Amino acid sequence: MATFLLIGPSGAGKTTACEIISNKSQIKIFDLDKVLKSKIGGGSLSTYHKEHGDEKLFEISKEAIQEIESSSEGDTIVVVGAGSINLDASHEWYKQKNLLSLSGDAEKLYERGNRKQHHPTIDSYINTEFKTARKSLYQSSKSCFDVTNKSPDETADEIMKAIKNYR
Repeated sequence: MATFLLIGPSGAGKTTACEIISNKSQIKIFDLDKVLKSKIGGGSLSTYHKEHGDEKLFEISKEAIQEIESSSEGDTIVVVGAGSINLDASHEWYKQKNLLSLSGDAEKLYERGNRKQHHPTIDSYINTEFKTARKSLYQSSKSCFDVTNKSPDETADEIMKAIKNYR
């Protein structure tokens, strides 16, 4: 039994796939953003990040992940929001974890959901989500799933299969 951190660019379907996994299996799911909001008193993570910076956000992210790992029984997935992995210095810590990542065609992922709220242009989205520090984490994952042409159910099934094969 293990804890896996699910990472990937916004729009890749991390949360949607995990909702399906939660309904199909006994795998426990934690949304790190929700856990962090609770840790900061329910305020906005964006505001907290702006006020305290990457290092403090990583510090509380790391603490929350360690608490989940130590208290979880059975297989667990922690959905890690992209903002939690911005700090280059944190990457060595994350690379020691069981990382699973979702990826795909940037233009198709950009069109999913409302990416324009945070990234007014496709170039902004690509630079933030694919070319900056996050790229090395995606590439160092135990399993990377291309979700470009997959349904959320197919993505969820692939993640569950990878976890089963990990055992």
